[in-house]
Amino acid sequence: MNGFLPFLKKEITQTLRTYKLLILVLVLVSFAVMSPALARFTPEILQLSGIEGMIALPAPVALDSWIQFYSTTSQMGILALMLIYGGILSGEKSKGTLVLPLTHGLSRSAALLAKYLVSVGGWTVSLALAALVNHLYTLYLFPGEEVAFVLGGLASFWLCGVFLLSLVPLSSVLVKGSFGGLALPGGVLFTLLVLMIFPDLFSFNPLLLASSPLQVMAGVDEWTILLPALITSAVTSAVAVAAAMVLFRRSSL
Repeated sequence: MNGFLPFLKKEITQTLRTYKLLILVLVLVSFAVMSPALARFTPEILQLSGIEGMIALPAPVALDSWIQFYSTTSQMGILALMLIYGGILSGEKSKGTLVLPLTHGLSRSAALLAKYLVSVGGWTVSLALAALVNHLYTLYLFPGEEVAFVLGGLASFWLCGVFLLSLVPLSSVLVKGSFGGLALPGGVLFTLLVLMIFPDLFSFNPLLLASSPLQVMAGVDEWTILLPALITSAVTSAVAVAAAMVLFRRSSL
């Protein structure tokens, strides 16, 4: 793949200059700051408002912080991820800015793979920083309490994001427009949500990885239970990126 490393460096520089990475970090870290506080102080807020007597709430624990974090991040965080990186390839296709580097020796496969890896890198850095903030703030607000298998739950959730990002390059090749990269992830996400109601397919659904971190941390689910969804997500991600590379080489700009 001619020109991969120089183009990868250019993409990293661009995602920093356009503040895409910074925006995603700020969004996820804001959830990490709010989640422990909401978990810790919600009962007190309800008590001051006089509602606590109407609603029986158990005493907050450290796990409640992660429950709040994942419930928010699995919705608004994933939405922010898709909006920020959904046009990373289709936007440049629409503007025609890819024509010049491609005519000067950069292979299409290198360009597509570099953009995908930059989006995965942005997701990885942002989620890792947010999880670290959430972890440290949880330790501060819930001293002496520990939550097990934090990294295991985080890895599961991370792979769900990687899976959705793998659909962006393929969608960008198949669908025209600046945000054509959002069409396939949106359609697949809706389809997988519908398929969650079928018990026979539930264990293979990649969205299980977004809802499983809390069970992993609570020790309810073992990795063997998540293995079908993990394999499905990993294989589908690889196939989607490979298919996007093949189709991109054959498509017109």
